[in-house]
Amino acid sequence: GKAKKKATVASPRGEGRAGGESQGDDDSQSQLINDTMIMDDDPEIDRELFDQLQNSLKVQYRLTQIRRQQETQLETLLQQHRDQLKKQADEEEAKASAAVDEVMQQLEAKEKELEDVKEKNQKDQDKLLKKINKKLQEFSQKE
Repeated sequence: GKAKKKATVASPRGEGRAGGESQGDDDSQSQLINDTMIMDDDPEIDRELFDQLQNSLKVQYRLTQIRRQQETQLETLLQQHRDQLKKQADEEEAKASAAVDEVMQQLEAKEKELEDVKEKNQKDQDKLLKKINKKLQEFSQKE
C-alpha cells in the first residue's frame, strides 16, 4: 500500500509539469531531484513498476502465442473443411460417373439385344423368303 501511495503522489506533479505552467529552471531542477529522490528513497516503486512491466510483457507474449495457436487451429480446421468438401465432391462425381457408366452399359446391353433381335428377325425373314420362293417354284413347276 505504501508504494502505491507514493506512486500516486508522484503522478500529479508529473502532470503539473506537463501542463505547461511556467516554472523557473531552479524549480524544474528541484522537481527532477525530488522525483529522483522518491525513486532512490523507495526502490520498491522501481521494483513494482519493473515487475508490472515484466508481467504485462509476459501476458502480451502469452496472448500472442494463444492467438497464433488459434490462427493455426482455424487454418487447420478450414483446410480439413476444404478437404472434406473436395472429398464429398469427388465422391459425388465418382457416384455420378459410376451411374453414367452403369446407364451406358445398360444402353449397350440393350443395343446388343436389339441387334440380336434384328439379326434373328432377318434370319427368320430370309428363311421365310426361301420357303416362299421354294413354294412359288414348286407352284410354277406344277403349271
